[in-house]
Amino acid sequence: MNKGYLLLVLHSHLPYIRPPEYDYFLEENWLYEAIVESYLPLLDVFNGL
Repeated sequence: MNKGYLLLVLHSHLPYIRPPEYDYFLEENWLYEAIVESYLPLLDVFNGL
């Protein structure tokens, strides 16, 4: 039997993160939200495999 392969491709579009010359900017919050709601749960699932 031939060996199969699995390739997981994660694609994400995040807005440009501006340099910290401003005290508050929305794009940084979007980045943190994507990390907490998408990437961390995926890492938990991968660690459980």
